[in-house]
Amino acid sequence: MAEKPIQTRERLPPVWLFLMLGAMLAATLPAASCSHVVAPVASPRLPASVAPDVFDGSLAVDLRNGFEGPEMVPFRSDGIHRVRIDLKEWTQRVIGEVGADLHARGVPPWGSSGGRVLWVRVSGVELPSEPGGEAVISARLTTADEVDVFAGEGRGQPGLRAALSDLRRRIVMSPSLQRFLRGD
Repeated sequence: MAEKPIQTRERLPPVWLFLMLGAMLAATLPAASCSHVVAPVASPRLPASVAPDVFDGSLAVDLRNGFEGPEMVPFRSDGIHRVRIDLKEWTQRVIGEVGADLHARGVPPWGSSGGRVLWVRVSGVELPSEPGGEAVISARLTTADEVDVFAGEGRGQPGLRAALSDLRRRIVMSPSLQRFLRGD
């Protein structure tokens, strides 16, 4: 008599097991993503030929950061990578570089001859949307009572360094900032 082959049936795990594994994976996916913060870039000094004598006789200025604490905003997302920027850090970079530009053009240091306070806030930083496109950095300078002295953006190719340099140039050459510092 010939032996009868043993028939085996593959046993599949129950459906609830797949559902539970899917739920566990979904719960751990956000923890598996990583978060990055883009640090502000330095830009080259403005040439001396940019607004050389417009600040003669101007008052001292104290540029202050308009953010009290970190101001993290989404910058971009790439798969599991979330990239953010801290607008307070970018504002501090703008303050340092614009302050150096103004002092190099004759604006007295804060506390030397009266002076005025300006609150600075970087409101946005954008990478180019396509290769070879422009990066954009937006900023606003206001008085203590929220009067705009400068509101604008710097644009630049190939990236953020050029946009920051353009923003600095626009701020320094702003007629409204020049009038504000002369006390007009």
